[in-house]
Amino acid sequence: MGTHRVERVAAQLQKEISEIMRRDLKDPRVSMCSITQVKLSPDLRNATIRVSVVGEPDSSSWTCRSRTACASASSCERCFPATNQRMAELSPPRPEVAEAAPRIWSIVASATALGAICHKDADGDTLGSALAFRFALQPLGKRVSVVASPPVPQAWWFLPGIETVNATSLPSGGPLFIFDSTGPERAGIHADTIRRAPVVVNIDHHISNPGFGSVDLVITEAASTGEIVFDLLKAWKVQIPPEAAANLYATILSDTGGFRHDNTSERALRAAAELVSLGADPALIARGLFKSRPASTLRMQGRILQSLHFECGDRLVWGAITQADLRDTGALTEQADGAIDQLNTVRGEEIAILFKQVSPVLTKVSIRTREQVDAAALAAEFGGGGHRRASGLELEVPLSEAEGRVLQAARRVLGCPEPA
Repeated sequence: MGTHRVERVAAQLQKEISEIMRRDLKDPRVSMCSITQVKLSPDLRNATIRVSVVGEPDSSSWTCRSRTACASASSCERCFPATNQRMAELSPPRPEVAEAAPRIWSIVASATALGAICHKDADGDTLGSALAFRFALQPLGKRVSVVASPPVPQAWWFLPGIETVNATSLPSGGPLFIFDSTGPERAGIHADTIRRAPVVVNIDHHISNPGFGSVDLVITEAASTGEIVFDLLKAWKVQIPPEAAANLYATILSDTGGFRHDNTSERALRAAAELVSLGADPALIARGLFKSRPASTLRMQGRILQSLHFECGDRLVWGAITQADLRDTGALTEQADGAIDQLNTVRGEEIAILFKQVSPVLTKVSIRTREQVDAAALAAEFGGGGHRRASGLELEVPLSEAEGRVLQAARRVLGCPEPA
């Protein structure tokens, strides 16, 4: 039999067995493992399989025994059920994720129950990352509680597993993973839990993240935190079910503004394509994100657009939404979050700012920038943070005072005079 054919069959067999092991060997003692080589005899009757195992010694020993028992079965189907599913050809994870993966896996492997914490005012990136993490680890025997400060925004109703958020409590003393958060305070009601936890894994992509976890995996070049989680799952070589793929795709779609923002990189587009190959439905997710808004959202955004302010030759565009506006339009404060993207569409604009009145003494501010203006630096002047092109902050002051302070700083950055 030809050498090339034997090699092709060996390569296909390696992929098939790897896929079956990822899907069907669910014993939590079986550690992160991959088949590194399959060598077939010329007549295809015998095979030598080489396995690479990452994990603690006891776990690795159990893994090897499990694989040996399977290999000694008289029929492959007795150990691994036949499957028609094909594992997609995935790009390798980032080197820095691959380097951190074994350490983070040792935390996962040592616990049966883990916590996945979203930041307050949860968005698609934090929710999608946490839910994907849960869906990927659940088949491995891990109980993952996903929590977020209430209320969980209704805008993310279409994410698989959204109904499980806050359904169970965080495990007592177990390791905690926090996603897309620049600090413990962003965890809202869970901030003190983060500060007291013995093990915290901080996974994020914000440039303003100082590194507050026991383990910090912060990659500012990533388009979304979900993109980092995707890399981590690939580094672990775990099965990525369609529910996890859908959540991860939503993180990229939302944080790139539908692939329109400056963070839409080649890697982000490739990750999105791979997630579609793993079961994410791009049309369904796009419909949920962009085409399922309540009428009250449009009425509220109309209020904002009617009262926009243009300064510095249209280089500074800003608007505000008050509690009275929300009452009149029947909208919730959370529904104003997407309005900043409308302000960011003006030709020649360099800074767009949206002020949201949460209470008489609390104002939230969203900032978007272009050209040379750093949104994160501007937000940092008031204790906020985020990305170079998209940041936010909160001020415990009335709306009018927040407008005066932030706009004065924005005009200074642009070199514009104060209005008469």
